[in-house]
Amino acid sequence: MAASNDELSDRRSADRRPAPRRPDVRVPPHNLHAEESLLGALLLSREVVGNVAEMGVTVDHFYKPAHQHVYAAIRGLMATGQPVDVVTVADELRRNGLLEEIGGSTFLMELQNATPAISNAGRYAKIVQDTAVLRRMISVASEIAELAYDEPDDVTKALDEAETKMFEVAEDRVVDSTKPLGDLLPLAMDKLQETFDRGDTITGTATGFNDLDEILSGLQPSTLNIVGARPAMGKCVAWDTPMVDPLTGEVRTAEEWYLAGIGGAEVRCTTLDDAGRLTATTFGGFYSDGVKPLFRVTTRSGRTIRITAEHPLLTGRGWQPLADIAVGTRIAVPRALPVFGDRRLSDAEVDLLALLIGDGSVSAGRTSPAITSASPAVLDVVRRAAAEFGTTLSFDAPAGLAATWRIVAGPRGHGRSNEVIELLRRHGVWGTDAHGTRVPAAVFTAPRDQVARFLNRLFATDGTAWVASSGCARIAYATVSEQLSVDVAHLLLRFGIRTKRRTRSVPYAGTRRRAFEIEVMDAASLRRFADEIGILGKEDAVARVVSAVSGARPSFTIDTLPLDVWDDVVKAKGERSWADVSRAAGKSPNHNWHPYRRRPRRDTIARLAEVLDCDVLRRWASDDVSWDAIVSIEACGDDRIYDFNVPGTHNFVAADVLVHNTAFGLGIATHVAMTARKPAIFFSLEMGHAELTQRILSSEARVDSQKLRTGRLVDSDWTKIGRAINRLEVPLFLDDNPRVTVMEIRAKARRMKSRYGGLSLIVIDYLQLMSGGSSAENRQLEVSEISRGLKILARELEVPIIALSQLSRNLEARADKRPMLADLRESGSLEQDADVVMFLYRDEVYNRETPDKGLAEVIIAKHRSGPTGVVRLVFNGAYTRYDNAAKGLN
Repeated sequence: MAASNDELSDRRSADRRPAPRRPDVRVPPHNLHAEESLLGALLLSREVVGNVAEMGVTVDHFYKPAHQHVYAAIRGLMATGQPVDVVTVADELRRNGLLEEIGGSTFLMELQNATPAISNAGRYAKIVQDTAVLRRMISVASEIAELAYDEPDDVTKALDEAETKMFEVAEDRVVDSTKPLGDLLPLAMDKLQETFDRGDTITGTATGFNDLDEILSGLQPSTLNIVGARPAMGKCVAWDTPMVDPLTGEVRTAEEWYLAGIGGAEVRCTTLDDAGRLTATTFGGFYSDGVKPLFRVTTRSGRTIRITAEHPLLTGRGWQPLADIAVGTRIAVPRALPVFGDRRLSDAEVDLLALLIGDGSVSAGRTSPAITSASPAVLDVVRRAAAEFGTTLSFDAPAGLAATWRIVAGPRGHGRSNEVIELLRRHGVWGTDAHGTRVPAAVFTAPRDQVARFLNRLFATDGTAWVASSGCARIAYATVSEQLSVDVAHLLLRFGIRTKRRTRSVPYAGTRRRAFEIEVMDAASLRRFADEIGILGKEDAVARVVSAVSGARPSFTIDTLPLDVWDDVVKAKGERSWADVSRAAGKSPNHNWHPYRRRPRRDTIARLAEVLDCDVLRRWASDDVSWDAIVSIEACGDDRIYDFNVPGTHNFVAADVLVHNTAFGLGIATHVAMTARKPAIFFSLEMGHAELTQRILSSEARVDSQKLRTGRLVDSDWTKIGRAINRLEVPLFLDDNPRVTVMEIRAKARRMKSRYGGLSLIVIDYLQLMSGGSSAENRQLEVSEISRGLKILARELEVPIIALSQLSRNLEARADKRPMLADLRESGSLEQDADVVMFLYRDEVYNRETPDKGLAEVIIAKHRSGPTGVVRLVFNGAYTRYDNAAKGLN
C-alpha cells in the first residue's frame, strides 16, 4: 500500500532533521537537500541529465539509498535513449521492484516539485560529489588505520597501499578493472574517429625519431618500453683513490686526474676490453659529483677502495652496483699491470731512496739521515751510493745486533751541504716518520729494471724469505706504514706478482702497534719475484724458496674462477653427458668436475672451452683478471667523489680494482617535454643533476660536451647555449635519487600528474640499479617485481614508461654482437612485462674500421601491438646526441 502524502511529508521532514549527536556516534557528511534538488532537476530536463553525466556523478555519490535507486533508473533510461520524466522513471523502478521501496510515484513528484532552480543543477551535483568525497575520506582513513593496527610485515608496501587509496580519493574514482565490452566499444570508436580526423599515423607520444615513430606510432599510453644497451657503468670513486697512467706509470689520485682532465690534459687509464684484455685508453669525460656517502670495500688479497653504493664492480654475473653485492662475492681485479715509465733515475738515487725508506731515520728534527742495519751488503750499497752524492757513512751508535750509521757531508760533515738530504727532500722523503713513509712518485715512472732494483733494496731492509718445515715457502715485507704497504703491493702487481696484504699487531716498546705485511705465496709469483727482483743480501734465502716450490705442482691455487662460470659450462655442454665430456678431455668417464661445488681453476675452464668449443669459456679462461673475494664492506662517511667516462668499454682500473647509454632516453624525454608541453620525468640512478643538465645543454645547443666541462667556449658557443636555454624552458623534471624505488616513482609521478594536469613520459636510467623495496629471495625475482610494478604504473597513470636496461655479457662472445631478447639481464620478466623492447647497437664500438661510423641501430625486437624492425639513427659523440638519419641510410 502506497504511503499517504502526510506520511511522506513527515518522513522527508525527519530525513532533513539533524540526528541528535551522541559522543560515540558521528553522522557521515551528507546533504539531502542537494540530492533531492539534483534529482528533481534531472526529472525536469533531459539536458541536465547529460550535463550531470559529464561531471562524473555516480550512484555511490548519493547518501540516501532511495536517491541512489532513482539516479540509477535515470542513468539507465538515458543510456538506452529513452525520455526521462516522472512517469518513465517510475516505470523503470517498478520493473526493477524498487518503486514501493522509495515511496512510490508521489515521492518522485515531490522531488520534481522541490527543485529550486534547474539552472543550479551543476552546483547541486558539486555539493553531492563533495560530501561523497568526504565520506570516502572517512572510509579510507578507517581502512588505513586498520591496516596500520594489523602491523604488516612489509611496511613499505603498506605505505604504498595507503598512498594509493588516498590518491584514488583525490581523483574521485574507484578502480574497477572489469568493464563490459558494450561500454568499451564506444570508447574505441571515439579513439578511431579521432585518429582518422587527425590524419596522422602517430597515435601516441612522438619520440622525435621519425622512422621509430613510424613503426611504433609513437610511444603509446600505458605501455612499458624497455631499451637495452651495453651496461651503463657509472664510476664514482673517492677523491684520494690512486689511479695509474698506463703509458708513463705515474700514479695520482682521482681528484688530481680530474683537475688535469678539466684543464685540458689528456688523461689515460687501463680498461678491460670486450675480449677480456686490459688495454690503455683515454678518458672521455671528467665529473665532480660533490660529496656522497662512501663504503670501504676490502678484498681477501688486501685491496681496498672507497666507492659509492651505486658504483658497479665486475662480478661473475657481470657489472653490479655495490649495493647489490654481498660480502663473499668475488670481484675482478687485474692479474698484472705491466706498467713502467721511461724517466730514469741514477742507480745511486734508487738505492738510497729504498734503503733509507726501509731502514733509515729521516724524520723531522734530524741534522742528517741515518741507517740502522746489520747487513754488510746493505751498508756497502749505502756507502757507495752516498759517495755518489759527496757524502760518507759515519758510525753513530750500536743498535743491538745492528749499528746505526749517519750519512754526513765531507769529513764529519763540516762546511758542506748534505746532498742526500736535498735528494730526500726532493722526493718528499725527508721529514717523514716510519708511519708516513711511501714510495716516492719518481719510482712509479721509472723503467722496469729500476723499479725491480728499488724493490730489491727495499726488501733487503724489512723483507724476509723463508721455508717452513712443512715445505710452505713465503716472501714477505713488513712495515708500519699503511700507504707504503699499498704502494709495494701495487709495484709487485706490475710484475704480475700476486700478493696478500694483511694487518697484524706487533709488540713495540712495551705496547702493541699495527703493522702491515705483504706476502707472496703462490709458486708462480715466488719464482717471478726471484727471477726479476730478488733481495739484496738474502740471495741464499730466496734460492731456498725457489727450490721449495720448483718441480712440484701446487695442491691449491688462488687463481680460480667464480662459481658462476659453471652456468656457462652447463649451457655449452648442452645434452652431452659429463662422461662424454670427461673422455673428450682425456679423463676417466667417472671424473668428478665438481660443478657448482668448487671454484674451477683457470686451466680447467680452458680445457673445457676447447672440448666444448665455446668462446664464452675461452674468454673466462683468458681474462687478464683474477677474482678476489670481498671480505668486508664498511660505511666510511661522506667524502668528495669523482666520475670518469671511458668511451667504448666504460670501465677502468682504480686502486688495482676494475670499476665500472643514457643519451637515447634523455633525448626522447627532452623532445617530448618540448613538444607535448606536458611534464616528462627522467629518473637517473647513475648521474647527478649537474651532469644530466650539462648533457641536455650540450645536446640541444650542439656544443661539444668537453667544451662545457672545461669552459673553453668561443663567442658562437655562447650564442648557441643562450638559444638552447630559451628552448629548454620546458616541463622536464630530473630526479637523481640513486636508490629510487617503484613506490617512490609512483608517488612522484602521481603528484606531478595531479599538479600539472597530465604527464607525458617517465624515463628510468637504469632498471638494474633500482631497488625493489621487498624481501625477494634473489635479484632476478626482485627485478621481476620491479618490471611488473612499472607496467602496472604505466597502466594506472596512462603514460608511457621507458626503462633503460643492461645487457648480458654473453653477447660479447658472439661474432655478431647485435643484441637479442635473450641478452636482456633477467630477461624473462622484462620480456614478459614489456610492450616494446628496443636495443641500441653501434657497430663502431666493436669494429673500429666499420663503414657505419657515427650510425646507430635501434633494433625493435618486440612490439606487442605492431611490427618489429630496425631503425637507423645518427650518433654524435661530441654532443652525446642521437638524430634522425637521412632516408637513404634506412
